[in-house]
Amino acid sequence: VKILVEDGRASGVVYRDGGGQHMVSPAREVLLCCGTIASAQLLMLSGIGDPEQIVPHGIALRHELPGVGKNLHTHPAIRVGHETTQPVSLLPWTKPPRKWVAGVEWLLKRTGMAATNHMDAGLWFKTDPALPYADAQITFTPLVLDAGYGDGEIHGFDIYLELVGVRSRGAVTLRSAEPSDRPVLRFNFLTDERDLVAFRKSTRIMREIAAQPAFDAWRGRELYPGTETQSDDAIDAWIRKTANISHHIAGTCRMGAPDHPDTVVGPDLKVRGLDGLRVADNSIMPFVSNGNTHAPAIMIGEKASDIIRGERNA
Repeated sequence: VKILVEDGRASGVVYRDGGGQHMVSPAREVLLCCGTIASAQLLMLSGIGDPEQIVPHGIALRHELPGVGKNLHTHPAIRVGHETTQPVSLLPWTKPPRKWVAGVEWLLKRTGMAATNHMDAGLWFKTDPALPYADAQITFTPLVLDAGYGDGEIHGFDIYLELVGVRSRGAVTLRSAEPSDRPVLRFNFLTDERDLVAFRKSTRIMREIAAQPAFDAWRGRELYPGTETQSDDAIDAWIRKTANISHHIAGTCRMGAPDHPDTVVGPDLKVRGLDGLRVADNSIMPFVSNGNTHAPAIMIGEKASDIIRGERNA
């Protein structure tokens, strides 16, 4: 429900269980690990954050920290899809009875078609050679994933791209003072023009990959964006219509220098200006990793334990 703050220190946590509210006090400190969305939400519900986002909901301001909830971002994604000229995709395994067979085999043996996500081929590349690191990630999927094509009856493949060097930023804000109300998420996709340009270049690179001779025996018509989508304006319009979220969300309790206006935690994961409170999840990332976020999340948790144990053993 909220973190209690008294005299500049996190003094307890209020939680709900079985219809009632309960309070616990930490022996040493509170460690917040609720994820990029919920960690920022819980801080704001506790009166920790930007007054403009807290006070209008009738929540008492306990600690002003303007960066809470800001810097929301993730890897936006698009996909280029093709029909195949031969029935070689995963389509039969998405329907009964093969779907059931795959599920049972995985449950009993942890093997078979359900034992992988089937994104077994991929690459990273730079959309601009001047960049210091790759800003785009591609994975190949032997299935048409856009449900709008053929009602799931088309054999095909997708080239799926995530813009891992995303620059656009949004925010998490409260919907109300009720903890069970989901917060408002505004990612502000493509508000930075450089993201749109990178997506456009990536679309052409994905098409170039699909046009390679190795695909000649299998490649059928381009399903999306479609061969009629060629000009910059047409590609941009398709991107704006179809770009989606990759669920690699980060940044709402960003780590930073003490003099940065949006810093929420320092290198020791302690919330700036408060005692007894740390954040340890992907919300602390100033910018999301240019790959998937599972491993970084584990790393953050491991590093948090190392920092805390190190302080206690000092």
